[in-house]
Amino acid sequence: MKEFEGLIKEINNIYKRGYLPSRGKNEYTQKTASMVNCFGHAVFNLQNQDLESILSSKETLLTYQRKFGTVGIKGIMKVVKEKVQEVGLEIQKSSIDEKLEENQWKIAYFYMFSSPYNSADAHFMIQEKDGTWTSKLGVKEEIEVFKKLPEDYHCGYLLQGIYKITNPYIKCEKIDEEME
Repeated sequence: MKEFEGLIKEINNIYKRGYLPSRGKNEYTQKTASMVNCFGHAVFNLQNQDLESILSSKETLLTYQRKFGTVGIKGIMKVVKEKVQEVGLEIQKSSIDEKLEENQWKIAYFYMFSSPYNSADAHFMIQEKDGTWTSKLGVKEEIEVFKKLPEDYHCGYLLQGIYKITNPYIKCEKIDEEME
């Protein structure tokens, strides 16, 4: 995507330095909240200082995220996969119980279709290191925390799947069980 080339490169550089999502329950600042919606919160989960460092881009992370309303339920994860891969990360289907490597995190994908308005929307959450799930609504500063992943979110967003994202720039050392 030529129009977002600078932004993609900046995000990629953050992950190349070994970044792993670690925002936790830290709220966004007034300055950074307007840059990120639920997708940016769950998928990229950048710290306020990282978001501020990419504020100089002509493109914003929020604009980069807008495309979901036009692709339907089957196309949303295709768009998510494209955006994840563009910044150098990997994404695969996962499950609630799957154990992760230290360079991975889980996201949950929700979908809602409103027939009276003939519109669709997606929502995303991230699983934090402590097992809780966090969510961000639109451009608000607050983070919602859930002890357990809900099947139904905010009146009609239904859970569609769980995915794991991998930062391949972080190499994990596999422990050989025979050596233990």
